[in-house]
Amino acid sequence: MSGLVRPRRRLGLGILAALMAAVISYLSVPGHPLGTFFFNTFPILRPAVTFAHTPNEDYGSHLLNHISITLISVGLASAICVPLGVIASRIRPVSVIATNVIGIARGIPGIAIMFLMWPALGLGERPAIIALTILASAPIFLNTTAGYAGVDRAVVEAANGMGMSRLQTLLRIETPLAAPVVVAGLRTATVEVIASATIAQFIGFTTLGYEVVYAVDFLNTTSGNQALVLAVSSIAGIALLAEVLLAGMQRLVTPPSG
Repeated sequence: MSGLVRPRRRLGLGILAALMAAVISYLSVPGHPLGTFFFNTFPILRPAVTFAHTPNEDYGSHLLNHISITLISVGLASAICVPLGVIASRIRPVSVIATNVIGIARGIPGIAIMFLMWPALGLGERPAIIALTILASAPIFLNTTAGYAGVDRAVVEAANGMGMSRLQTLLRIETPLAAPVVVAGLRTATVEVIASATIAQFIGFTTLGYEVVYAVDFLNTTSGNQALVLAVSSIAGIALLAEVLLAGMQRLVTPPSG
């Protein structure tokens, strides 16, 4: 029991830290009753906060778009690659074919995939989602395949000997044992997609890539430096939050040892 309580406690501490970071970020906004104090306490955030509140800068929608396209892409990749990974862990030809296809697709730059789909899908969110879904597919598929293939066959045979059906064995025995490896793949995929979602800006879907492009266009200017700090700190913050939450989830689903 103590083995389960400890991961849950760590997950709770991670969520608490993320909430505290969000509150501090909110209080850092100039104009808030406590804004001046926090704004002066964290000077490294001043350029980012300043740029986020310049006229015509829709930072909030860029941030939400960045998060939403990440969730959609990772969700689609999981819906496709987790079942495929389970099948591949049982059927060798499926594993070989799927691994090669996903590997080849992932080797194509995301921006190239977006522009290749431009004639059929046009500009906007859809080609960006497809490119990011392909990016997220490899770690999710490979970890799912490895996780289920790594389950001790003796445990599976024992479950079958107790009268469990194949579906019951899959859901009650194999899935809990494979879950930590599957979540590790999800964790890797999510962080990669967060870092890569900036490229959606080049196909007409505005994410935090807007701030990156702005920083490049106005490099070594005050507004360009502010945009760069805002983009880097925002992307790093989202990635860190995702890492903390998924690391906590991974510990939570890890069976207690001993």
